[in-house]
Amino acid sequence: MIVEEDSPVYYWTMAGDEHFEYLNMTSVEWFKISCEIKEIKNRGRLIEDKFIIYDKKAEIYKILEKFYIPFEYDEIENAFIIYGYKS
Repeated sequence: MIVEEDSPVYYWTMAGDEHFEYLNMTSVEWFKISCEIKEIKNRGRLIEDKFIIYDKKAEIYKILEKFYIPFEYDEIENAFIIYGYKS
């Protein structure tokens, strides 16, 4: 389990890889990759929206293992953490 004493001053949430081209990788301390993809099906005004959650833990794990990428797994947030460096 990971316990952070201080919350980051700022962080990003990315839905894809569109920002990686412009990202200064030397400044990346860590990435947190969520295992859940949430989809909202809007069904109109009178019927509640339908929420679908896809769990991609097995697929992400296979990729990390295949490329020998060290990681930690956060059970609480259901996410993999990959460190660029630890301060």
